[in-house]
Amino acid sequence: MTEEPENGNGGAGSGSGGNGSARTSGNGSGRDPENGKGGEGGGGHEVAGGGGPARRGIHDLRVGDEFRGTFLLKRVELKKTRAGKDYLDLEVGDRTGSLPGKLWDAPQDLYRALAQADFVDAAGKVETFNERRQARFTGLRPAGGAVDPREFLPRTPLDPRRLLARLREIVAAIRAEPLRRLIAAFLDDPAFLARFAEAPAAVANHHAYLGGLLEHVVFLAEACLKICEAYPWLDRDLLVAGAFFHDIGKVEELQIARALDYSDKGRLVGHIVLGVLWIEERARRIGGIPEPLLDRLKHLVLSHHGELEWGSPVPPLTAEAIVLHTLDNLDAKLWSYDRAVRDSAENGSAWTEISRVFGRRMLKPSREPASGPPG
Repeated sequence: MTEEPENGNGGAGSGSGGNGSARTSGNGSGRDPENGKGGEGGGGHEVAGGGGPARRGIHDLRVGDEFRGTFLLKRVELKKTRAGKDYLDLEVGDRTGSLPGKLWDAPQDLYRALAQADFVDAAGKVETFNERRQARFTGLRPAGGAVDPREFLPRTPLDPRRLLARLREIVAAIRAEPLRRLIAAFLDDPAFLARFAEAPAAVANHHAYLGGLLEHVVFLAEACLKICEAYPWLDRDLLVAGAFFHDIGKVEELQIARALDYSDKGRLVGHIVLGVLWIEERARRIGGIPEPLLDRLKHLVLSHHGELEWGSPVPPLTAEAIVLHTLDNLDAKLWSYDRAVRDSAENGSAWTEISRVFGRRMLKPSREPASGPPG
């Protein structure tokens, strides 16, 4: 924990507008079901309540709570009230969510210091404005000491160890020995495995948090197994291998810094090409992978976005490619729907807020099943 910052405790102000330059960063709130409970490091902050200070994540802060801790500074702007007084309009975050707020009567030298900061020590109180939570900051300063950015980034709500164990079970059931050996060349590499287990699946949109790629791959592989039960003529082994490899290039494409972002290599080459190059390199190293099989596997990776305008060099040309593209899109869409519902859980409506992914409000699931019991 940090001690309460000393800078600034101004009273109420009014107005907006502004004349300072904005500094923006970050990747959204990253709320997830279990990380909202807070946790260690960036997942929890001291909260003054009836029973004394407690550790809580931003997502669980309620109106009236006072807080103190270290946060990711996502945005800060210097503005002026109608009376001409300087104030800061900013947004802080942790791995559970984001919180906008104001620091009234802010000195300009504080703004200049914060404009260069990635993390801040902050204290304040949660209030409401236009029926939304915001903070009235009573103390703010650049964070002192070393800060691990990973402590402030959202993580998968699922247990990565259980996800990885399930992935190994699925891979072990692959009957095609060349595909099983090729996947093992990755999963048995400790350096790769550490990066793969922590990698996000995206910078924004679906599974944009640490461990998101592993979560997405396991759910996609499970869906592939299910559809093969309905269509047993599909090449189950190839489809499962495609689920594992389709986004493997994101381990190189995305990087973890103060926020999730693209690496230089990721911007220049892209995860689809990076993934195919990685597959070819490991296949040469281990040997014994028939070229026609390798070509069909690479086709799954190259075509999984579905259309040329969506980033795939080729469209799906096999049944397995059609399935992988469709299920990949389905998993992303269902994750996005679930996220929209969770983020709108307390809006008092049967509908979500407007989803950035869908571009519209979505109806929340009914508590009662649409169909009655079987009989």
